[in-house]
Amino acid sequence: TGIETVITTVDPQMKQYIQPGHEINIVVTSAKDVKLT
Repeated sequence: TGIETVITTVDPQMKQYIQPGHEINIVVTSAKDVKLT
């Protein structure tokens, strides 16, 4: 999926945790204001 590609691009080690049929909850924290569009 698209988000899977983004995650593995940012952190290639995440690929081992992303498998079909598995649900993943992702929490992103930052001290900066970030707008997701």
